[in-house]
Amino acid sequence: MGRLRNHMSNRLSGETSPYLRQHADNPVDWWPWCDEAFAEARQRNVPILLSVGYSSCHWCHVMAHESFEDPATATQMNSDFVSIKVDREERPDIDSIYMDAVTAMTGRGGWPMTVFLDHDGRPFFGGTYFPPDDRPGVPSFKSLMAAITEAWKESRSEVEAQAAKLAQAVIPPSFANPSAPSAALLDKALRALQSTYDFEFGGFGSAPKFPNTMNLAFCLAMAYPEDERTLAIVRNSLRSMALGGIYDQVGGGFARYSVDERWEIPHFEKMLYDNAQLARLYLWAGIALDSPFFIRIATETLDYLAREMLDESGNFYSSTDADSDGEEGKFFAWSYEEFIEVAGEDATRHFGVTRNGNFEGENVLTAARPLEELENQERLAIESAREALFERRSRRTRPSTDDKIVCAWNGLAISAFADAARALGRTDYLDIALKCAEAWLAEIHADELVRIKGGDVPAFAADYGLLGLGYISLFEATGQWRWVDEAKHLASTLFSNFRDESDGFLFTTSDKTLIARPKELFDNAEPSASSAGAELALHLATLTDDQSLREATKKITSSASGLIERAPGGFGAMLQVIARQLAPPVEIIVSGDDLAAEACRRFLPFAALVTGAVGADPTTPLLLGKDLASRPVGYICKNYACDAPVYDLTGLRLALDEAR
Repeated sequence: MGRLRNHMSNRLSGETSPYLRQHADNPVDWWPWCDEAFAEARQRNVPILLSVGYSSCHWCHVMAHESFEDPATATQMNSDFVSIKVDREERPDIDSIYMDAVTAMTGRGGWPMTVFLDHDGRPFFGGTYFPPDDRPGVPSFKSLMAAITEAWKESRSEVEAQAAKLAQAVIPPSFANPSAPSAALLDKALRALQSTYDFEFGGFGSAPKFPNTMNLAFCLAMAYPEDERTLAIVRNSLRSMALGGIYDQVGGGFARYSVDERWEIPHFEKMLYDNAQLARLYLWAGIALDSPFFIRIATETLDYLAREMLDESGNFYSSTDADSDGEEGKFFAWSYEEFIEVAGEDATRHFGVTRNGNFEGENVLTAARPLEELENQERLAIESAREALFERRSRRTRPSTDDKIVCAWNGLAISAFADAARALGRTDYLDIALKCAEAWLAEIHADELVRIKGGDVPAFAADYGLLGLGYISLFEATGQWRWVDEAKHLASTLFSNFRDESDGFLFTTSDKTLIARPKELFDNAEPSASSAGAELALHLATLTDDQSLREATKKITSSASGLIERAPGGFGAMLQVIARQLAPPVEIIVSGDDLAAEACRRFLPFAALVTGAVGADPTTPLLLGKDLASRPVGYICKNYACDAPVYDLTGLRLALDEAR
């Protein structure tokens, strides 16, 4: 079932996950996911109660307070079950398997997730949040446990039959598809996204509304520079989000999602993976659309991450909570009176502050217009108000921080900071990206990673893929080929340990002891492992001319194409890979500070960028015949066939304009 552990009287107190440690003092006799827990269940002949959540999950805290901290509920759990607590961010494989089971049983999923298992780990009943008291259509948690206990004792054969059925349902099928993706598939996906666009408020779909970062990034890459209709979707969506309450108008950074279609009231938790991806999207949208507003939002988001989510070793924490002092949004909301005291009455109109408020009688701040569109005097006044609000807010009790350090999400952060360093010439951002990347190099042992820094859970496919892409971004920012070499090592482990040879997709985990090896097919809050792996392989194939990596990408995208036909909105990252795969190959190779800076600040989503050859193998096909050392030079190549070199900024600018 998993790792072996030494028995501890308080089994969660020594865990890496802050979410598990939050439950260490519960009266529930919690176990982490381990072989001993299953052995205990067999020895006692009781079912397993699996509870899955994460640290910044509001309803996870609610159920913990209502049920897991309640002595009577805990007594029932301890008597009739072996209870296992799992952090979904630490064990996405376990979360995926049992979420598939819950969705198959109930038609919906979410967290907290509550699943009942037999001794082999097979689910036979599950759901999400259960209240402490019976409600119409929803049993109380205690009533549910009593029914499960009765079924386990009196109807064991039916329980085992249900478990066998669900265990088969969670085994992922093969998706092998001999049909290669086409430009028509990309066009169809673009039209599907356009059809769900919210013309009034921006974004896609209705409430609750998520940023859909990968879909917007796909739209930007496909539309630039001439498809104004699709560029308007990106421009209006990013503008609406950045002016809304989903964006922290005081401290920067984005909340997880908006509960309304207007982006006004957020679910206040802030996630590293959201903010890293959104910062990168705003950066490149700002470059492509010539928007200082978007670039400011990108840098404010990165500055928030550097200020509040970065540890001393250079790694990034996972998230901050929605709650403080036991109240959702308390850190972020303002009473009318306190706002007036701090920022003055003149600022109320800009920040949308009223006496009645927009959130439980208080105000979640929005912005009437970007600072860049204000007259100078008004802008100075609003900037002064923001500073005063930030200082006052800093005296409040902060939401708790989930300080576990997740490999994949740190890879996303490396990409964001490296891209910003490259495009904006920010050496401070480069220093942050380099320190984080070096810290993760120290975590690689025998070509293998861990999921959580300081933990013992082996890394998952997404960890290898997204960290590898972070190293590619660092290569593009520095021109140092060591990052290509490191990315290639990660790709080698990724495809050796996680690939399903039948369809090319990547299994979430290399662990073969679970009841299934899940495959994360859709791009959700972060790119799927298969999308990240396919993109990494495609970058490396271009840089190193490794045809096996090119074929790995082709197999994944071919298998994905049939799924994309049915649900294009769920494959934003994969669609970007396919768009890059089908685009005419372009390689941009430059040396010299001025020429490199010009190339680095361009938005060229499908081009390979080489800004130096430090540490490169001189026989690398991409570099053969190119003198990058004697003088500044720029080469614009198409599938390794290069135009005449250019030696000045004017010539390079013209060549880059044609290349886009």
